Amino acid sequence: MDAMPLHFDLPQEEECATLALSSGASYWVSFSVFIKTLTLRSQLQQPNNRRRLLLKSPIHTVRVPLLRKLVPKATFIYLHRQVNEYLFWQFERMYDTYYAASRDPSTGALAKDILEVAYAGLATSTVHSLKQIYAQAGITWTDKVEAKFEAQVAVLAGYKVNDFVELAPRLRQVIQARAAGYFKTFMYKHPIYYIPIPVFCVDNLSFLNPPRKECPLEKG
Repeated sequence: MDAMPLHFDLPQEEECATLALSSGASYWVSFSVFIKTLTLRSQLQQPNNRRRLLLKSPIHTVRVPLLRKLVPKATFIYLHRQVNEYLFWQFERMYDTYYAASRDPSTGALAKDILEVAYAGLATSTVHSLKQIYAQAGITWTDKVEAKFEAQVAVLAGYKVNDFVELAPRLRQVIQARAAGYFKTFMYKHPIYYIPIPVFCVDNLSFLNPPRKECPLEKG
């Protein structure tokens, strides 16, 4: 894990909270209760200031088709990045599902409810990327908001990500072959470690319990 601050008052992936609430018994029930509780609390605390709920979790990459059905007014931000080793079966399954949901099958055009953000762009042009995300989510961008983000960017000016070991040439070839579609879509020239971090904004939620599927083990 990168050396990012960790605290109960800081934003975190909701996956851990919902799993803890359900004790592993029913993720979708606890997820629905969790979201409705946050929405109700926000409405009670600020009845005249309706705010959009922002959720972020890597696993939402494969949930785009389901979330569209459950939350028709949701908008999505797909944050992609270059790094070094997570791939093969899980990667192929997530990326193929995401790509099919994000592109028009006849034209290949990106769906209007999805904004794809390059991690490199977010890291080097943070405020510009955040403006795009706000616009996609339908949230008003103000000078006050920009000033807050500028201050936060200044605080993180010295932040450094983890270093990764260089991959062996043979492994890089395998990754490049199996992730060829990903590299082509996002115009990455070299196979480097990837972590999908999808984010979606919603107004109202009503979740159902989807069927579970067994995940085959990767062989070889």
